[in-house]
Amino acid sequence: MRVIRTNVYLSQLKEIAVLFPGDIHRLAEFILDCSEAADRINDVTHKSNIRHSRPTLHGLAKDFAALTQVNVSDVVKKLEVLGVDFNSAVEFDLPDGAKKSKRAPKKVM
Repeated sequence: MRVIRTNVYLSQLKEIAVLFPGDIHRLAEFILDCSEAADRINDVTHKSNIRHSRPTLHGLAKDFAALTQVNVSDVVKKLEVLGVDFNSAVEFDLPDGAKKSKRAPKKVM
């Protein structure tokens, strides 16, 4: 059975404030940038293992809590306004009119 993962886009996080307006959005953008950079390094080093890693919304909440010493349950309460599953992947916004592209599948040899 294939699990379909939903996405939460950066723009959906802009209005959420735990400590100050946009704090979750800024951290999510930083984490996504770091994930992209790490994936590019891995893609060059291990050409047969192309990765596209993304944090989950729950992972983002835990990271925020760890960095700020805010209780994770308080961060989760703020994020509940999104009304999405906390296993949703945090993703960059798509360009206007663009459809989500799929990565090429791994070659099996």
